[in-house]
Amino acid sequence: ELIAAPFMMDSGSGSLADAILALQYSADQGARIINNSWGSCGKVEMLEKVFQEISSKGILVVTAAGNESVDVDTVPVFPSSYNLPTQLNIAATDVSGYMTYWSNRGFKKVHFAAPGDNIFSTIPNGVGYLSGTSMAAPVVSGAAALLWSAYPSASVFDIRSALIESVDVIRTVPARTACW
Repeated sequence: ELIAAPFMMDSGSGSLADAILALQYSADQGARIINNSWGSCGKVEMLEKVFQEISSKGILVVTAAGNESVDVDTVPVFPSSYNLPTQLNIAATDVSGYMTYWSNRGFKKVHFAAPGDNIFSTIPNGVGYLSGTSMAAPVVSGAAALLWSAYPSASVFDIRSALIESVDVIRTVPARTACW
């Protein structure tokens, strides 16, 4: 079951208050996975508290690493840099499985990368091709949902570990790359 909790406008902007309400709504509705294909402008204590509460409920938190070509271990981007125990922070790969030049990266705070370049997706008023870690994160959320449907008694830590352990490591790029 999917839970719709939109808080962003067609322009791609949204308020932090609405983001918090969407997160709380999703958790209250029984979500096991919350995909976060968005980023904020900085570390906000209230937002961090909400993410910590969600994590403490055993919800898998999937975040988009961001598209600024930075190392999030040294230049934090939020909410991807919260580094929660139930979080998966996702970078983006191209069609060849290599990290895109624009994807954020980090050995400590980015768990792996997934397809995120030139992805066919819904857009306001139709469909089209988009690129970004916001396209990669839902690939991982979908994989987590499929895995959880096959193993419904698995814990969030089982699902998170299974996904992290199932990646192909490509040593020529500075990140682990998902095999999907």
